[in-house]
Amino acid sequence: MLTINAATFTTLSLFAATTIQTAGGNPVERDDNQTQNLNGTTIMLLSKQSTLASDGVIDTPNVIQALAVTLWKYAQGFEAYERNTGQAHPLSETSLFPSTTPTSTVTPDGDDPQPVDDDPTDNSNFNPYDTSPPPSSSSSNNDGSNSSRRRKRAITGSDPLNDDQNGRLWQGVITVGIPPKSFSVDFDTGSSDLFLPGPRCSVNCQGHQIYNPSLSTSSVDRRKGFSLSYGDGSMVSGRQFTDTVTVAGLTATKQALGVAATYSSGFARGRFPPDGILGMGYQTISQYNTPPFFQTLVSQKKSTQPVFAFKLATSGSELFLGGVNMDLYTGPITYTTVTHQAYWQVTMNSVTANGKSSVGSIQAVIDTGTTYIIGDSLNVQKFYASIPGSKDASSIIGEGFYTVPCDSIPVVRMSFGGRSFVVSKDLFNIGQVDDGSEDCLGGIVGSGLSFWVVGDVFLQNVYTVFDVGRNRVGFASLA
Repeated sequence: MLTINAATFTTLSLFAATTIQTAGGNPVERDDNQTQNLNGTTIMLLSKQSTLASDGVIDTPNVIQALAVTLWKYAQGFEAYERNTGQAHPLSETSLFPSTTPTSTVTPDGDDPQPVDDDPTDNSNFNPYDTSPPPSSSSSNNDGSNSSRRRKRAITGSDPLNDDQNGRLWQGVITVGIPPKSFSVDFDTGSSDLFLPGPRCSVNCQGHQIYNPSLSTSSVDRRKGFSLSYGDGSMVSGRQFTDTVTVAGLTATKQALGVAATYSSGFARGRFPPDGILGMGYQTISQYNTPPFFQTLVSQKKSTQPVFAFKLATSGSELFLGGVNMDLYTGPITYTTVTHQAYWQVTMNSVTANGKSSVGSIQAVIDTGTTYIIGDSLNVQKFYASIPGSKDASSIIGEGFYTVPCDSIPVVRMSFGGRSFVVSKDLFNIGQVDDGSEDCLGGIVGSGLSFWVVGDVFLQNVYTVFDVGRNRVGFASLA
């Protein structure tokens, strides 16, 4: 089981790819009743920042941190699920975080979360609900007047999109408020909430665009706070509002969002270029217990179909709302049913390496906000045991990590809905352990989870469809 150092906590990341078929593996024809590229659907381009490797050699701290981020995220989601539903999530594993369990709270009317002021050691006079700017805030407040023109253009983070396959962030532009102001966000199917830095946020918010609800005529104070706390004492905290939110031309009104008064160190501009996060999971894991953005679009009948889809790649990456972009995939889409509506949780049929099956049927979450493919430690151990020359890298990188020979990267296949999909060798290979090393880090990582989390390493190989109306996930071959 991975031991998590809370100091490694940062933020979330993103995205997926898919196909369409029935759960039994039968192709679905592209007829008029299927999700397709119809009038009214809209496109949003995404950009990626690479952080796990440089010049083909892994950055060990970032490699470890990316795993810790995901495990923290799921601990928070499980806690929100229990608070919202009154019962534990079937996949929850509280033993994963024995000494550093993050806590998340939603404060009632009139109660404040415990924020961090401009001086992190003195909270005595700080009010996170105050919408006036802090005395010495260096955050900008651009008016976003070009938001409609910029909406469909590719947005690049602090690092340009390049050929490195080991990136951790996929981001795009949204607008919030009336008049609209533009923000960059990390789209994450592994969480369900939207939050942005607010005008009282001066800790780790420098360089981010600031959302000030007092400057929007459509904002409404929900009179509720929120706070996500971690074992190292850092947190994201603030107040909940509703406002008008637009993504790729589709507008949701009265959308809940968090206005952060405090960003933990992982959200500092240098480590997290987007301004905030927009979650695309189910309401049951929402920290606010409100409908996520896309579900709001569907309920307000703003979306052509209750479907969104991703292409994640080194170029031409895209989020498509209201259907699928038929130009981006070929052949049928293979669908598999969501087995529990919280995360995008489905049944994964198998995982093979070089044709050898080592992992059978198991629950898996399709998560655009996760870099790796993360599995339970026993099955991951079996997987690497089937690969000649693989090594346990616990002593040189961290628990759960394995290496494979750089000159013989395995052919990995993952099966969903009775259909097998190949994981590119370039994507499975995170990078050399050291410059000149013959060992390369594998993209499947072990953990104390009882299920698998399927992230970028797989999702960049496929076109991925998230069908909210029928509660299913689809995968297709990229065009």
